[in-house]
Amino acid sequence: MMQSDERALADLAPLCCSHDVRKKVLVIPDICKCANEHWLTSWEGRHPHWQRVQVEKWQRVKSQAWVDAIERGVTEAGKGVMLLAHGLGCLATAHWMAQSTQTSNIHAALLVDVPDSRSAQLSSESATGFSVTPEEVFEFPCLVVATV
Repeated sequence: MMQSDERALADLAPLCCSHDVRKKVLVIPDICKCANEHWLTSWEGRHPHWQRVQVEKWQRVKSQAWVDAIERGVTEAGKGVMLLAHGLGCLATAHWMAQSTQTSNIHAALLVDVPDSRSAQLSSESATGFSVTPEEVFEFPCLVVATV
């Protein structure tokens, strides 16, 4: 992502979701977390109170492990949390939303760079359980940012 794109996205996040970014934000990163120079890690550095979901094995993630991690994060955060998901974390969010009873805790979601669940990358052994994307409608406001 180019520097100007990162700046534009940073300006967009709090405005589009009408959410005070100083409050509860749950970060759901792409597979293998995010490198230190990644825009999402940079945002987290500027907002140290944001919480990142923790999955035990980032190199071989199973969708249910990710769903469980999101559920723990949302439960701990309580009402009014904003989800900030990137890449495969967006599909994990969809799987979580389809299973969770905690969706009323969500204020809004920002989903960045949602992958195609039918892509060859997702059929590898590094990420399992994502080949079918739930079709439930999100129960909270959601903004999707895509790259072309």
